[in-house]
Amino acid sequence: ERGWNGTRPHLMRFVRSRGVRVMDVQLLNSPYWNCHFWACDRVHVRGVRVVSPLDQVNTDGWDPDSSTNVLIEDSSYEGGDDCVSIKSGWDCFGAALGRPAANITLRNLACKGPRAGIAIGSELSGGVHDVLVERIRFVDAGRMAHLKTGRTRGGAVSSVRFANLTAVGRMDTGIVLDATFKPNSKCGRGWAPRPTHMSDISFVDIDASGAAISGYSFDLGARHKEPVRSYVSAMELFLKDVHLPRGTRGSWRCGYVTSLLAKRVSPKPRGDECGVFTRRRGLNQSLRLGNVRRRNRTKAGRLRRNEAGR
Repeated sequence: ERGWNGTRPHLMRFVRSRGVRVMDVQLLNSPYWNCHFWACDRVHVRGVRVVSPLDQVNTDGWDPDSSTNVLIEDSSYEGGDDCVSIKSGWDCFGAALGRPAANITLRNLACKGPRAGIAIGSELSGGVHDVLVERIRFVDAGRMAHLKTGRTRGGAVSSVRFANLTAVGRMDTGIVLDATFKPNSKCGRGWAPRPTHMSDISFVDIDASGAAISGYSFDLGARHKEPVRSYVSAMELFLKDVHLPRGTRGSWRCGYVTSLLAKRVSPKPRGDECGVFTRRRGLNQSLRLGNVRRRNRTKAGRLRRNEAGR
C-alpha cells in the first residue's frame, strides 16, 4: 500500500516531535525509509540495527528532515540506499517552511550497501548547517559522502565536517557532489531560486586506501551541459589527511569547486583539474569547522546526560 504522500510506507515516522528516543531495536525489510524524523527536536538514536534488501532503493536508514539537535550513534545499516540522509524540504515547500536541518551529529556507525553513504540532500531547500560526521565505517558502500542538490533546490549548506571515516570493498566513488536531482513539479514554473551555496565543508582523516573505486576518487564535477553556477553557486572545501585509491575513470573532477585547500591528500589534486586554490579562505574555514565540532560534541554530551537523568 502507499503511504501518506503516495510513496511506499515508512517503517517509523515522527512528525513535529520533541525528545524522541529510538534505542536498542532492529528494523527489518522496510518498504521505504526506515526512520524519518520530520521537523523534530532533540532526537537520540542508539543501538539500532537496520537491515533492508540490498537491491531495494529508497530504504534509507535514518532521515533527519528539517530537524534539530539530532544524535545518531552506535548503530548499523545494511541496505540498498543511503545510510543517513540529512534533508530540509523539497524545493518551494522546504523554502516556505524555512526550517533547516541543524546541529546534527552522526558517529560510530557501520554502513554497508551499494549506495550506503552519508548523504546531504537532495531535498535541502530549507538549508543544512552545523553537521558533524565522525567514526563511520563503510563496506561496499558505493560512496562515503554524497552531497545532493538540483537546479531548483536553492538553500545553503554550511559548517559540515566529515572526520575519521574508513572504507573497504567496492565503491563507485569516494566523495561526490551530484547536482542533477529533479525538480518538484508541484512548485510550478515560477519557482526559480538562487543556486545552492555550499561553504565550510571539510574532510579530515579519511582512509579508503583498502577500497576499489570504479569511477572517480573525488567526483565534484558537472554532469550537465548548462553553466555550472546555475546549479551550485559556490563550493568551498577543506581536506586534510584524506587518502583514497585512484579511480578507474580518474582521480578528480572539480567543476563545482570554487575554493579548495588540500593538505596531505591522495590522489593529489592538480591545478589544471581543480582551478584556483585559496589558501587563506581554507585556513579560516578549518578554524570555523573546528568550532563546529566542539559545539556539536557539547550538544551531544548534553543530550546524553539528559537521557541518563530520565
